[in-house]
Amino acid sequence: CIRDRFKNVYFTGIIRDSQGRKMSKSLGNSPDPLDLIERFGADALRFGIMLIAPQGQDILFDEERIEVGRNFMNKLWNASRFVLMNRDEDFLFKNEIPDLAQLEAADHWILQRMNHTIDAVSRYLKKYRFNDAAKEIYDFTWSAFCDWYIELVKIRFYQGSPEEKAIAMNLSLTVLRSILKLLHPFAPFITEEIWEMLKLDGEADLMVSEWPQQINIEIDSSRADDMELMMALISSIRTIRSEMLVPPSKKADVIISGGNEIQRLIIEANRHYLESLAKVQTLTIGENLDKPKFSATALVGGFEIFVPLAGLIDIEKERARLRNCLLYTSDAADE
Repeated sequence: CIRDRFKNVYFTGIIRDSQGRKMSKSLGNSPDPLDLIERFGADALRFGIMLIAPQGQDILFDEERIEVGRNFMNKLWNASRFVLMNRDEDFLFKNEIPDLAQLEAADHWILQRMNHTIDAVSRYLKKYRFNDAAKEIYDFTWSAFCDWYIELVKIRFYQGSPEEKAIAMNLSLTVLRSILKLLHPFAPFITEEIWEMLKLDGEADLMVSEWPQQINIEIDSSRADDMELMMALISSIRTIRSEMLVPPSKKADVIISGGNEIQRLIIEANRHYLESLAKVQTLTIGENLDKPKFSATALVGGFEIFVPLAGLIDIEKERARLRNCLLYTSDAADE
């Protein structure tokens, strides 16, 4: 009897094709798993399938989802290589969090996000919600760690003092090690290979290491919130630059108006993030600042962001482009 032999039994859904049909050789809709492994990699296949395997439901197979898994593995590999390439030869990794006074807003933010992810993944695995666990790992690794935190610590990697760079490197490795542990059940091969490059002397292989635990320090949630504000401002300025076709090589003057005094002090204290990630030349912050002529505008919370375009783009060409867009929209509406 199964009940006598196994404590827990998990039944998966049926893997069907993208049209919802059962896979069969006669229909020719059953891909060879070995062929998929050859094309995408074993970890990409495992992780990609897990992302589309909701609990208690059939799985609609699509190779595009396996490509998502492959892209994710490439993202993790490149991020890991970047961190390791910036590690000084004399750097000694300390498997502990530095004093809170030494941490920046970005550090509080990533540690808060990491604690949330560890807690969420652990809960989902206990409930056999494997796809939700995979999605949590995916979102944290791709967006929070790779797209944001690594970009934020580049400032300290390239421009910081030796002490600042060491703190940034220590935290980057701490977060990366937790990611590898969380991801290992889903992608055992790439995680073990990366682990071999950064594990401590005498440390066990990843497959027998302990499950990651939340960082047991008093993370300053207000400073983590400060980082959320800075990220929203950075994203808005980047959007303006993209929509206005501002060349990536040009730095822009930015004016931020509004908010309260505390918020403006937060922006001032973290202005280096804007200057680096949003390519800001001159940053002006005030309560009721006038909008300069020929400026693009964005709203973030209680702030107005002005980016003067004179000198950044050809104003007449932009006017002509907008006229063409209006004419095209008008003609399409008439049809």
